[in-house]
Amino acid sequence: MYFFIQKWRTRTLPALFMMLMLASLAQPASAQMAMPPPAQGIYVGGTSPWRGAPGMEVRVYGGGATSDGAVVVLLDGSLGNITLGRTVADAEGNWEITFTVPDISPGYYTVLVVDDEASSIALSGFEVFEVQIRIYYLEPPSGPPGAFVALSGDGATPLGEVRVYLDGASVANLTATDWGSWDTQRMGLPLFQVPDVEPGDYAITALDVTSNTTDTRMFTVTPPPTIHVSPQEASIGSKVTVSGESFTPWYGINLIFEDQILLVSISADENGGFNSTFFVPVVNSGNYTVSALGMFMGRLANASFRVTVGQDTLIDEMKDVQRALNQTQAAAQSASQAASAAEDRAARAESMAGEARTYALAAMIFAVIAAAASVAMLLRKRG
Repeated sequence: MYFFIQKWRTRTLPALFMMLMLASLAQPASAQMAMPPPAQGIYVGGTSPWRGAPGMEVRVYGGGATSDGAVVVLLDGSLGNITLGRTVADAEGNWEITFTVPDISPGYYTVLVVDDEASSIALSGFEVFEVQIRIYYLEPPSGPPGAFVALSGDGATPLGEVRVYLDGASVANLTATDWGSWDTQRMGLPLFQVPDVEPGDYAITALDVTSNTTDTRMFTVTPPPTIHVSPQEASIGSKVTVSGESFTPWYGINLIFEDQILLVSISADENGGFNSTFFVPVVNSGNYTVSALGMFMGRLANASFRVTVGQDTLIDEMKDVQRALNQTQAAAQSASQAASAAEDRAARAESMAGEARTYALAAMIFAVIAAAASVAMLLRKRG
């Protein structure tokens, strides 16, 4: 059996292996590098993953073997075949073996699956690569405490643990992909945040736990950002200028007035500074805090601000005006009532005067009549 495998490998394997490699280039990266099952005989259903580093576990499975027969998996290379594992197929001829990638040189190999009972062979391509973790992307290269940093790399153990340190302090724990790539973002959310350390230059180290390999980049921690408001006090509706410095260059910033997010879109310039304006929102008078908020970062810098004329002040003033209006209306109503009373009194006086004139006229007429009667009586006596 061994002679058969060696003779078949020497004459036929190189050509078939080249065909496998060319076919794999036309497939998506996630496709399994396995031969399609033949009409009869043992076949490889898949190799997962189809590439790995020494020490990794790999699952190879398939069917078509002799029922309850012995199946041997070999790794073919320039130095000959390496036995990876043995198993026994089930009654339907299905089989599965999990093997550990041996400590061999990086390169492309062939996984040979041998049905001992039927002396048939199936094969699948397999890549062995060297694990040497690398950092290939760091953005930004500097920033203040609390800033988020995007860090990416490759060369890690597939599906292995990657730890990220800043000057020895752990800042992120990651899991590499099945290709060995890794980054400090998940679902678009950053995982690596600059800790609260003094300004200066620090080493960022990525460690592949399985292979114990590392890579390092330098990062500069800048002073904490600051903001200033001008003027420092004003009434609601007033325009206020905000300036900032020492922010992460090109980083998006929102302004917050106490707990209200102001609809102001700001981006720090290449030097980490910005200038912007906002209008004091409708709040009560008093002391407040204006803050610069970084995306996923919380409040980065604060400044104090006083509202001199607020909503409560305007309400009190409106109440005072209303009270004055009420007093004016009351005084006007009282004056109106007094004028009406005076008119009534005048009307009564005029009525009384009319009655007095009538009485006087009647009295005068009565006196005239009395005088006339007296004269008449006197004339009769003399006559």
